Amino acid sequence: MTFSNPAGAAFSNAHAYREAVIALIGQRDPLDVLGELPEWIRLKLRNLDEVRLRKPEAPGKWSVMEVVAHLNDAELV
Repeated sequence: MTFSNPAGAAFSNAHAYREAVIALIGQRDPLDVLGELPEWIRLKLRNLDEVRLRKPEAPGKWSVMEVVAHLNDAELV
């Protein structure tokens, strides 16, 4: 499963995408995983420089900073 959800196919792919994302945590409690996320992100990003954080993964893709901002926005919502 590719973790990309193009807007044009978002509705038709939503179920498979959601199931693939949920499968990533296995039998773990989602709230436990969510609680661990901030520290996990800090550890993963601590050695990345500003250029790497802001450079998109590929044309039309998000940068690391944009992904982290999206996670933050989703958390607020």
